[in-house]
Amino acid sequence: SKLYQSVIQKIQQRCSSLPEVISFVNRYDTKNSLEKEFVDLIPSLYRFYKNQLLALNKTNFSEVKWKAVDLLQEGKNRIVRDNIEIIFDKLSFIFIDEFQDFSQLYQEIILKIVRFSENISVNTVGDDMQLINRFMGSELKYFNQFSESYKNSVEMKLTENRRSAKEIIDF
Repeated sequence: SKLYQSVIQKIQQRCSSLPEVISFVNRYDTKNSLEKEFVDLIPSLYRFYKNQLLALNKTNFSEVKWKAVDLLQEGKNRIVRDNIEIIFDKLSFIFIDEFQDFSQLYQEIILKIVRFSENISVNTVGDDMQLINRFMGSELKYFNQFSESYKNSVEMKLTENRRSAKEIIDF
């Protein structure tokens, strides 16, 4: 059951629909026949999960994020929450912490927001040695390809650690 949960969570970070799941599975390079059998089950698991959500009239956080991608794609350039309005074409900065844990879904959201204005600067902080959310679909490629995805990028390496004790740094 936990394995199935993990698979559903991970696939939803990459795919927003059953056709995308099927395409992903068809492209996936399996290492052996047992892995292929398991991977071939993913579209059925996904379909079952989505049907369960529908029957229960529920959603999940990944679906909410994919809906945000759809709205951004349609040109919706503002959100209002708790009486605060954010207009994307008026943004100057987007700050992203733990960028090493970025997934395709988060990349889609940020790239769609950035297209609203030439003046948005994307600032990220991350450590490629601390990738911990791979189980949720995070991929280091977004960290490594930052300068290709965002214009006028500048990389600054922070080599001095001021957060940890000397014993931890020297370990």
